[in-house]
Amino acid sequence: MIYLIDTNILIFILIDKHYIDTNVKHLLSDYNNVIYVSSSIIFEALHFFQTGRIAPKQKTVDEFLTAIKTVYNLQILHTKTEHFNTFSRLPNVSGVQ
Repeated sequence: MIYLIDTNILIFILIDKHYIDTNVKHLLSDYNNVIYVSSSIIFEALHFFQTGRIAPKQKTVDEFLTAIKTVYNLQILHTKTEHFNTFSRLPNVSGVQ
């Protein structure tokens, strides 16, 4: 299966897997699954890392980025203009216009 994880899951992977639901841990540990993380979430996590809001095991940004790909086996899904166009056409579920 293919999965796209959100910011919270990425942060929990980086700092403490204890916070991740058992079902999600199972999905993440199944090597038959492909786990994607959006490049925009990587930017957000980097910001948290650089401002000290999270303290992952990695000590540098290079180690942080390398770990995302090699240690945690996450595939970075780079945001493209088509993604924004598709997102803009999704129905508004919040009720805010």
